[in-house]
Amino acid sequence: VLVPGCGLARLALEVAAEGYRVEANEDSRLFLTVADHVLNRARARSHLIYPMESIWSYNFDHGQQYMNITLPLPLPGVFAARQGSLAGGPAVTIIPGDFVKLYGRGRPGHRKFGAIITSFFIDTAWNIAELVEILDDLLLPGGVWINVGVLFWRKDARLKLNWEEVLAMWSNLGYTFHGHERFPCEYSLPLGVKMFAEAYMCVRLAAVKPSHGTSG
Repeated sequence: VLVPGCGLARLALEVAAEGYRVEANEDSRLFLTVADHVLNRARARSHLIYPMESIWSYNFDHGQQYMNITLPLPLPGVFAARQGSLAGGPAVTIIPGDFVKLYGRGRPGHRKFGAIITSFFIDTAWNIAELVEILDDLLLPGGVWINVGVLFWRKDARLKLNWEEVLAMWSNLGYTFHGHERFPCEYSLPLGVKMFAEAYMCVRLAAVKPSHGTSG
């Protein structure tokens, strides 16, 4: 399973806990540094952090500004223990670097995967048409693309399509859609904790690549 734009790799870890070998990719040095520490070095509940302490706005009282969490929880090794060794290799591998430059055809990371999971990722593309072409090329025939997220396009995006236009790109490649739905998603904090919180109406679906035909 390939997980592009994995952030701190929590999703990749949870997929691996279900028994899959996961390759995750991330371009942010900040995320990679934190993920490396949490996954490989930290002890369970060894860090107490205050993620909102520098945000002085939208607080009802001091409780919101100084709320704290402990991490990592659970310890990443607990996930690995659930599924054991997969053919002697690591359950999760994180590949640093720009996704398009690493995984495009002829690039060092290009090969076939049985599934690709994009979570709040496709709208980070400078060229969504190029990204769809790469994702399709990486999937095996009969493979599954699972997507969840929104379309909050980067400012310099070459194409800023709506969701129906994005779906049309995949449909034209012969993909069939399953479990397509819209649902509300609180992005960083539950609504009501502070006077302001971000929330999106996300889309979620699984798309299956045809075993034969025009795709790939």
